[in-house]
Amino acid sequence: MPYKIKLLINNKENEYIRNEPPMVENLIDALKIQRIEIEMDTTENGQTDKQIEERFNGYADFAVKFWHNQFSKKDFLSGLPTSAFDLIKNPVWDTLGYDPDALEDEDENDEKKD
Repeated sequence: MPYKIKLLINNKENEYIRNEPPMVENLIDALKIQRIEIEMDTTENGQTDKQIEERFNGYADFAVKFWHNQFSKKDFLSGLPTSAFDLIKNPVWDTLGYDPDALEDEDENDEKKD
């Protein structure tokens, strides 16, 4: 499955494609994102500015490496529309072996039991 991402750089939409599966180096970066997201979810007083910044920087670092340095971290952070954020979340989830559809099915089954 090719992974595609579109970034707006210098007022021009650029599409980047990756055709190969995630590699171990991508897994390391995905695990870093997972760690910070777990920390954010378990923080008693809500998410801190530092955690929010670390999370988005983690996604940017992941994206730059994942798409083989075809764009910069700055290009990613300033060129990815918020409406397209799933374009980066999906490759992270795939790298972690996470299937969001399976989780939704589990939630639906739990609701039926209640």
